[in-house]
Amino acid sequence: MRVRFFGHYIYLPLAALMLAEAVVFFSAPYIASTIRLGPGFDDSGVITGPLWLRALAFTLVTLLCYASLGLYTPRQRAGFWGVALRIILSLLAALALLALMFFVIPDLELGRGIVGMTILIAAV
Repeated sequence: MRVRFFGHYIYLPLAALMLAEAVVFFSAPYIASTIRLGPGFDDSGVITGPLWLRALAFTLVTLLCYASLGLYTPRQRAGFWGVALRIILSLLAALALLALMFFVIPDLELGRGIVGMTILIAAV
């Protein structure tokens, strides 16, 4: 089933998949920060600024990389290993784009350990 959105047809199962993955990607930095810094990481002063902004940046970059490698196409012809390879490549591309974004906008930086755990949590 598909719906028309801004003149384009969007398949509802793929939109639901994208929404579910967006929720996972948005919550991954929170989970990684809690694992790395402990439950009271807001009070520790290690992360300055709002974490939701960093989580939103991670979510948008990762969804962009997933879409650019064709993981949200309705005519997916790749098998299990092809999809797994695309997911790994898209997460590596997201990691590279995030490193570039952290270099350009230093206020969004999370730290190497948290970013590494965030990527691992997003891969699962």
